[in-house]
Order: sequence, then C-alpha cells, then structure tokens
Amino acid sequence: MSKRHLLGLSCLFAAFAGEAGASGFVNNGAAFEVMTPAAQAAYVEGLNDSANLIFVNDDLPTAIVKYARTRCLIEHKTTSVILAQEINNVYVVNKAMEKQPPIAVYIYVMTATCKDFINQERARLGLPPV
Repeated sequence: MSKRHLLGLSCLFAAFAGEAGASGFVNNGAAFEVMTPAAQAAYVEGLNDSANLIFVNDDLPTAIVKYARTRCLIEHKTTSVILAQEINNVYVVNKAMEKQPPIAVYIYVMTATCKDFINQERARLGLPPV
C-alpha cells in the first residue's frame, strides 16, 4: 500500500474514531444511568469480576488490592445490585465524575470503601498503607 493510501486511511479513521469507538459502549455516567437497574447490576458484576482477576504477572501490590477488594465485598455482603447503586449515586451526587467510565467510578468507590481491607492486607505482607 502506498504512503498516499495509508495517509488517506489514517485521515478516514481519525475522522470516525470518536463515533465508532464509543458506539454501543458504556463510556460515561449518562450511558450507565440509562441502563435498567438489572442491566447495571449485570454490568457491574462483570466489571468487578474482570477488575479483580489476579493475573500471574500482577505485581504484589496490584494482587493485594484485588484480593482485598474481593474480601471487602464479601465481608460487607455487597451484591452487584448494591455496588451498581453506589456507582449510580456517585454519578448523581458528583457531577464531575459524569464523564468518567464506570470502571473509574468503581475504582473510586472501592478504594474509599475498602481502604482498611487494602491496608490490612498490605501490612500483613510488610507493605506500607496507601
């Protein structure tokens, strides 16, 4: 393919990247808020499962956070419905978060909610608190 063709394709992709990339995805609060409560709960359940999967190549601090968040959810008896409601509440109360994707709000909520659990696990392994 010639440089001219590549340049033309690059311009075409650049022109449509914003539209095509966002279409059909939950990229912000507005997209999350229009989902039904059941859809939000299912979405958050998948988000949680993927965010807390411990990979063999995770560094120790990352693995600790994932483990601690899971322990926190279990001990607080947090369901996907409750977690979806908490994420929704952040979008409603904190309009500055509206442009953030649900995963960013999830991290925000979980860090605040589970900080004690995270620090307990870090201390158990000789790491300083966050």
